[in-house]
Amino acid sequence: MKTKLKSTVFFKVIFILLIVMSCTSNDDEVNNEPQENNLSAIQGEWYRVESNNPVNDGMKINVIDDAGQVVEPLQSGFAVGAIKWKDILAQNNGVYDYLELGSDANYYAAEMELNIDDTLRISIASSGAGNIQKWVRQYTSAEPHDCVPYDPAVFDGNFQSDWSMVNEVDAFSIMSVPSSDYGGGIVNISVQTDSPVSPCLNLFAGSALATGIATGSNQTSSRTYRFIGHPGTLFSGETTDCDNAPSDEYPWDYTISWTYSGIMDCYEPNDTFEQAKAIPKNQNISAYGVAGFVEGNTGIYEDQTYDWYKVTITEPTKIRATLNSCPNDIHMHFRFFKNTNGNISSIPVNTVQISGEAHAPGSTYYIETNNVLEPGTYLLEAHRLRGAGVPDIVADGEGNPEHWTTPYSFSVTQEQ
Repeated sequence: MKTKLKSTVFFKVIFILLIVMSCTSNDDEVNNEPQENNLSAIQGEWYRVESNNPVNDGMKINVIDDAGQVVEPLQSGFAVGAIKWKDILAQNNGVYDYLELGSDANYYAAEMELNIDDTLRISIASSGAGNIQKWVRQYTSAEPHDCVPYDPAVFDGNFQSDWSMVNEVDAFSIMSVPSSDYGGGIVNISVQTDSPVSPCLNLFAGSALATGIATGSNQTSSRTYRFIGHPGTLFSGETTDCDNAPSDEYPWDYTISWTYSGIMDCYEPNDTFEQAKAIPKNQNISAYGVAGFVEGNTGIYEDQTYDWYKVTITEPTKIRATLNSCPNDIHMHFRFFKNTNGNISSIPVNTVQISGEAHAPGSTYYIETNNVLEPGTYLLEAHRLRGAGVPDIVADGEGNPEHWTTPYSFSVTQEQ
């Protein structure tokens, strides 16, 4: 009886030791196994609700395994069934690496992060529109947003000619601003010759002599002008030898050259209230306060000095337009309007200064309607006013005005 008990205890001890050894002897092997690519949290449908390329917002993607297929492309240009997200690989803390299909049909390295509010934030390792995105599970119709990005033109050119005699005046067409560059662009036109001749250059916008460009010479062998060109405008010129060479040295050669760099403003054309572009509330909007030459000048009240927007409210509320930033050489003057069957009327507002002096270039402020407005769509007028002494044309080595390359930014909010 005692012998049998001892044998039983012995075998139980051996059995337990074997279990312990089996649990510990494979630890290294378990740790060396590859981690599972767990993508369960992002499976299913996603809706794009926000990005820096709003025209594609609203599209729908369905994630199956490690790929996201386009289900509803909207205006994005992608085909239904296209693999928009490819080779998704889970990292740590809700971060995923993957490849993003671009509009050029190439894939780019990208990262998505799943937040606790069940939103996906996407960052693509490529500059350009759409490289920052927000996706959600439940889609609510986005506010109208008429921002339509485009690729602005960049080009240059030149031609050579000569003056056949002293004081000869030559006239010629030079270049046109592309009509598809809705924001216009920076035009640089110059004439170059050799000493001792100093050339004079007149420029014409459309059929009129551009204000501020007069016959003259800077006493050197070149003359250059830079200005903003309005889309579709033809620029012509005439040149002569202001400081002459000896008469027996003619003909005398000269070269006309030009460059053009378009400005991308996705809200243009919006120079009149009929062209007002819809913008969402509670979002920072950026646009350029440039005004290009059309027919000879860029007067204070020309259409191209205005930007018009429209915003929709769905409940009774006050609305506020806040100028968040502004170049230091212009002032953007805001006003709200109501459009009644094509007849617009201003809405009384209260103005509160944020920085700088009232109406001073570069200052910021907000306007807020005095009264609660009924649901509907309302207009916002942004009128660009140049600061004192800020030129619309610069010559030779003069610097470009700040507002040619720096946008203003603003937002519209509901206020109780």
